[in-house]
Amino acid sequence: MLSSGVNSEHLPAGEVRNESELRVQLMLDSAAEAICACDSSGTCLFANRSAARILGYGSPAELLGRNLHQLEHHTRKDGSPYPLEECPIYSGFQKGESVHRDDEVYWRKDGTSFPVEYWSHPIVREGRTIGAVVTFIDITSLSRAEAQQSVLLAEVQHRTRNLLAVVQSIAAQTVGKGRAFKDFSDRLAALGRVQSLISHSADEQFGLEMRRQAAQLLANGARSESDLLRSPGDTGGFDDGEKDAEVGEIHGGAKENV
Repeated sequence: MLSSGVNSEHLPAGEVRNESELRVQLMLDSAAEAICACDSSGTCLFANRSAARILGYGSPAELLGRNLHQLEHHTRKDGSPYPLEECPIYSGFQKGESVHRDDEVYWRKDGTSFPVEYWSHPIVREGRTIGAVVTFIDITSLSRAEAQQSVLLAEVQHRTRNLLAVVQSIAAQTVGKGRAFKDFSDRLAALGRVQSLISHSADEQFGLEMRRQAAQLLANGARSESDLLRSPGDTGGFDDGEKDAEVGEIHGGAKENV
């Protein structure tokens, strides 16, 4: 438990209150997250050290008395102005609702921006919203990691489709295009679609739907052989010459070893 080393039982009421406020201030300044409190007009009434640090200010005192939206949220990520009336925090304040966003940017003192995740919770007294507490964190490193993950997933998906295309072509040249080949091709197509679903279903909200579709695809096969190489909107994969050259080389090697 945080203690200042002073026995508050022997202090006058005013000093006890000051001691309590000091403890709260110390706890808030120890938080890694930025914490700000504003009144009904958006004027900053409190800011901890993390808020000042993340926004590029030397002290929380530089934030006090300033409008938070004009200070940190005045411009969208595309550089266009962000009117106060369109700000989710302002809208939530008007409705007395909490707000959580992770797809916007805040602006530092030096004019640079950073991707932010923020939460806003209204302060209500006697049924009336009198202010809000806003907490936020800089998610630059998280956004960078997510971008790298997307690139990696796209590369894995591309390579998997290429491999399935090679396998399908080898099978066509080896066993012909009869019923056995069609069944085999349909199974490959289903696997390709499952892999595509997995690559595009990192978000938990799509997990159940992805599993349902995967099970259906594996049970029934693919709708067409074109599903094997492409997902909607995709243009990746081998061109015909590249695929045929690699298939011919692999197929020739396979025949020599049969």
